Amino acid sequence: MTKAIIFDLDNTLLDRDASLKSFIKSQYNKFHTELKNITSDDYSTKFIKVSQSIYIGDNPTSDIEAAQKAGMKAIWKRNKNYNDCQWADAAFEDFDALPEIIEKLY
Repeated sequence: MTKAIIFDLDNTLLDRDASLKSFIKSQYNKFHTELKNITSDDYSTKFIKVSQSIYIGDNPTSDIEAAQKAGMKAIWKRNKNYNDCQWADAAFEDFDALPEIIEKLY
């Protein structure tokens, strides 16, 4: 007997692009008084640039490899579940090391 059905949200149940555009518009509307001279169009087009993003994760495949395939830098959080992740752009054990690692990546 099936007890659960699990769906991937992006592009299965939701239109990811439309959802993101709606989220960006709601964020602009929420903060537009503080954004002063930034138009809605400028805010929307510059909201996220994947190539300028860093993904931090603990799983070498579903976090690090996936982020890199999407065009992001990926930092691996070392952990007891995985021995190595040589393809990560950087790796760390202690979160205190993150500021220096991020500065070196950009």
